[in-house]
Order: sequence, then C-alpha cells, then structure tokens
Amino acid sequence: MFAVVQTDWGASDSRVEDSVFAQSGLSVDFQMKQLHTEAEVIEQCAHADALIVAYAPITRRVLESLPACRCVSFEATGFNSVDLAAATELGLVVTNVAGYCTPEVADHAMGLLLGLSRNLLKLHASVTGGEWDYKVCGLPERLGTQTLGIIGLGRIGTQVALRAQAFGLSVLACDPYVDEAYMAAHGVRKVELREAVGADYVSVHCLLTPETYRLIDAAVLGLMKPSAYLINTARGSCVDTDALAAALRDGRIAGAGLDVLDPEPAPTGHPIYSLPNVIITPHAAFYSRTAEEEGRRRCCEEVVSVLRGEVPRHVCNPEVLSGPQLRLAWGRPAAETVGSAT
Repeated sequence: MFAVVQTDWGASDSRVEDSVFAQSGLSVDFQMKQLHTEAEVIEQCAHADALIVAYAPITRRVLESLPACRCVSFEATGFNSVDLAAATELGLVVTNVAGYCTPEVADHAMGLLLGLSRNLLKLHASVTGGEWDYKVCGLPERLGTQTLGIIGLGRIGTQVALRAQAFGLSVLACDPYVDEAYMAAHGVRKVELREAVGADYVSVHCLLTPETYRLIDAAVLGLMKPSAYLINTARGSCVDTDALAAALRDGRIAGAGLDVLDPEPAPTGHPIYSLPNVIITPHAAFYSRTAEEEGRRRCCEEVVSVLRGEVPRHVCNPEVLSGPQLRLAWGRPAAETVGSAT
C-alpha cells in the first residue's frame, strides 16, 4: 500500500482525492494533515511515498528525511516552498498543477484593476459614512485611453491581456522568455521592463524565481507614474512590500491592488494595511469551486502517475527524469514541463 500525505491546506473532506485514488486501481492510504514546520513534516511524513503540498516547507533537511518518497506534488501553480535542487539531487520528482486557476486569477487581477480605476472602496466608504457625492475621489480616467503593462506573459498574463483589451486598454508586456510573435498574436506589444512599468496600470504575473525576487523594488517603483497603480496576483516576494508601502504613502504612485504580500500575511501593524489607496485580498485569486476541484484532482493524478512508474504531466524539475538518482523507472519517455511564467 502506498502512503500519500497531504501536508497542509487541504479541503474539509477528501472526496476528490479518494475518488482519484480509487479509480487508479492502486492501494493508497491517503492522509490529510496540517503541517507547517520542518520538524512537523519530518515527524509525520517519514513513511510517505508521495507528498501533496500547498505551502509547507519542503527543504533539503525534509527531503533527506523522506527515504520512501518519490514525488512532491504541489496543489498549486507555484512551488517555491520546495528546495528544487535538493529534490533533483535526491531523485524526487516535483510536480505542480499549472493552469488550474488561470481564469480565476485573471478575473481577480482585472477586478482589482477595475476597483482601483473606479475608486470603488473609497466611494463605498463615503456612502456608508453618510455622504452621497460621486466627486469625493476626483475624476477617474477612461480605461480606453490608458495602458496596462504586464510583467510575465504566461498563461495568466495572457488571459489578463485579453480581458484588458476587452475594456479598451492598450497592453504592453515584459517577458524575456516570450517572443514578439506570440505577443503580437494576442494584441500585446513586447517591451522592456522600464517601458512596461511606465504604463497606467502595472500587473505582475511572473513566477517567483531568483531572477524575479523583489523585481519590483524601490528603483522600479520610481519608474512608475505618480498616477499609476500596481497590481500583484503572482507571488508576494516579486514585490518589495516595504518599498511599495513607502511609495504609496509618499504619493509616488496612486495605489495598489494586492492579493499577495511578502511576508504573507504581513505583520500586524505593517503600514501597507493602513493606506487608503490599497486594496488587499488574502491570496484568494485562485479560489473558486471549479478551480479547487480541478487542482485537487490533477494534483492527485500526478501522484498516481508517479506511483505507477509513469512520467507525470507537469514536471517542475525535468532534469531529474534522466538523473542517476531517480527513485523510479519510468514507463514513458517524455513529460510536459513548466515554463517561465504563470
């Protein structure tokens, strides 16, 4: 019997997971836990053949303590909590469920953009505070006269571009891994970072990598217009939260819409929470009934593939497939691997 442990997050029941494992024909002991530290994962998962992970720290120390484990399957697009190099060295396959929540995140980004554009929070607060005056926030600009700069034109960035164009926005994008022809086919103009952050709205949609860690820092924020808005539905660490709070406080940019923070959540009392020109949601952009069920199902299907000796669909460390330490012999020769952007 295979032991599969869901380390953290997880739904209130295991009906989706139980269904996938039952249909697989494998004998699986599926266990749902809430493990949030290295020590907890090591203690509770030493017997596991596979892990299903949301945010739990899967460090080198953890991986070295999992002698039976063959696969770490992320129930998310991002996989930043795993030491990918260590997993590869030790022969563990890391998978994710890229694209499972693309429409939801794109919709959420546009929701933040529209909320900022139309001053919805300020207008609501004004009305509930006893006023009835549409001029309390000043005169907004028509979206059809403005531009959106997208940082990272992967699945989600592309869907945001298409939605933005439907609202009349002109779209620019910075992504060194996406060619100009692809962008042109989606109505987007390829530009460098400096020009992208000079747009009226800047929306972050890149993966978190060493290259993009705090990509949006004080210097980049300084390139934005005082009238511009920053939107981040990617990873909190792509933006320097302290630098952003300072820019917002000093009026160097007009506002921000954030679904993610660094750290997450930010400490109680952090200035980002008290600023009137910020909309913050609790890393909720991915969340819908359809996305949750799809993510859970696909995550378990990846685990099943590994336990069967098959190559899973979305491999985050493809070099492990031909490495000498691989813990399993594969039945198929190829796999779809993740790209540079979400």
